[in-house]
Amino acid sequence: MTDRIKKLEKRFLESIATWVIENSGDNMDLKVITLQTIKISRDLSHARVTISSAMDVRKAITFLNGNSGSIKRHLSKVMQLKRVPSLDFSVDLFHLSALEVAAIQEKYQE
Repeated sequence: MTDRIKKLEKRFLESIATWVIENSGDNMDLKVITLQTIKISRDLSHARVTISSAMDVRKAITFLNGNSGSIKRHLSKVMQLKRVPSLDFSVDLFHLSALEVAAIQEKYQE
């Protein structure tokens, strides 16, 4: 992975986080999400963003994927790129499995 892609990934995460904060409104499921990673393809045609959430992660994923066009427009305004990649939001499976393990541990400690 090139340094350019790494720098773009960092800027994309920051810009997407800004969009989420500005557009989450009263939706508490969005206020507690964490953007974990982003992987941008070399040709800048596609980006996969993984998130985790302390609340209902399915609602957050549905909201973000449904508004990916709006997020893409926001990115095109704040970043000077010829092409802004299509965005795909998914659950960070590592974080999700850690939450499941914690829930199981809590259940057996009672």
